[in-house]
Amino acid sequence: MEITVTKSAAETGHLRVWLKRVPVLSETIYAIRINSDGSDGPIVAEATVFGRGEGSTASQRSMLSFRLVGGNEAQKLGSGETLRLKTRSLTEETFEECELDLLMIE
Repeated sequence: MEITVTKSAAETGHLRVWLKRVPVLSETIYAIRINSDGSDGPIVAEATVFGRGEGSTASQRSMLSFRLVGGNEAQKLGSGETLRLKTRSLTEETFEECELDLLMIE
């Protein structure tokens, strides 16, 4: 899943991703910078989501809060930059695409 860094997030370093409902599973979601060739770049932030559990009918909204990193100007994220959201594979040391019930990005 890809998301776009908002102007506010680029200025404050705090990206909020609102979800329509809490996901089923608990996991860490990683925001990954995309290289110019389209491949995954470095992880720039991570957020933990606590799932509602299999079979739950819970329908509350949820927010992922990413504190964006960037020690120098070259690493600073810009407004309009695209990030890829992924989870870590449980069976391998790789990342997997994730799909979230996205409501809005701040």
